[in-house]
Amino acid sequence: MKIRTLVIGLVSTAVLVGASFANAGLILSSNFDGRTVSGATATATFQTNGVSDPVAVEADFNLFTTSASANRIAVDRNLHNEGSWTATIGLDVEGNLIHMGIVSFQALIFNNRGALQGSNVSRDLDLSVAIVDTNDVELASVELLNVYAASGAWTPETVSFDFTGTTLAKGTSYFLAITASGQGPGNNAGFDDLLVTGTIPAPAPLGLLGVGLLLLARRKA
Repeated sequence: MKIRTLVIGLVSTAVLVGASFANAGLILSSNFDGRTVSGATATATFQTNGVSDPVAVEADFNLFTTSASANRIAVDRNLHNEGSWTATIGLDVEGNLIHMGIVSFQALIFNNRGALQGSNVSRDLDLSVAIVDTNDVELASVELLNVYAASGAWTPETVSFDFTGTTLAKGTSYFLAITASGQGPGNNAGFDDLLVTGTIPAPAPLGLLGVGLLLLARRKA
């Protein structure tokens, strides 16, 4: 009986210890270097952990293909005159759930010709990032207003969106949706250096489970 109790205790401990260990850090990232554009689609190289390679960024309007927008994502849509745009990136979760962390990227302002706006030009930019499923149901969203304010000049800066507390189910497909809006003529926007972080719970340590199973086998013998 004592051995049996010990075995149960070891197995239980293995499960608990396994639940406490995790692979924390990068889930998805891209600096978009070498990306190619076809209409509203940018094909890029991504680093992944726990999700499938999304391969592409899909916008709802055409992307710039200018020299300034090379190795970046820039949407050919004037936020002031034409309205907001959204770019989506697939998050197809693989064999384990993911506890989301921070989504960050560099926010950029372009003019109507697809060139970067000068840093001394005042432009307004609001950003929101959402996680939605394939039925377009929103799991979570974070809004960041006045990333750049119309009353002040802009310079490229990294913005962050905290999705702590949001869990993506294993074997399930989602989309990361980045939406830009703003006021002011000649106001186009884009982004670069995308980084998505999170935590992937690890399975119970096999070594500790093995000890329990070995003791159980000896008990039966």
